[in-house]
Amino acid sequence: MAGFWGLVLAALIGSFAWVYQKAWDRQQARIASYQQIVDMLPGFTVRHLDADKIDAALNEVRRLWLFAPDDVVRAGNAFLATIRDDQSSTDEVRERVLADFVLAMRRDASFTSSLWPRFFRTSLSAKDVRLQSAARRKNARR
Repeated sequence: MAGFWGLVLAALIGSFAWVYQKAWDRQQARIASYQQIVDMLPGFTVRHLDADKIDAALNEVRRLWLFAPDDVVRAGNAFLATIRDDQSSTDEVRERVLADFVLAMRRDASFTSSLWPRFFRTSLSAKDVRLQSAARRKNARR
């Protein structure tokens, strides 16, 4: 009988370790993706406007549609919409939308979010997945 409980305890510890490791891996993947986006954000500023960084950031934000929770996807979409409509938004609005986006990524990069994924409770719809224009024209006429 003692051998049975030892086996059950070992199975529980092993299961807990497996869940913990998967959550750790998920957290590290999210952090790496979010770091890439944050590293490209200076490309959006007027002072450092960089079409290559903007295009790379757009690609990374599109990838968020696959694994990020709803609040991160919506905050990313709001950020891109605000940047795209540059004339209609003030610096204060752009800073607030950027802060919302970065804070949503930060909340999602926590270990707790990785341990208890929110992916199953999605309320995104087709209108939340929309293409953003590239920053530069590919193969422009010469």
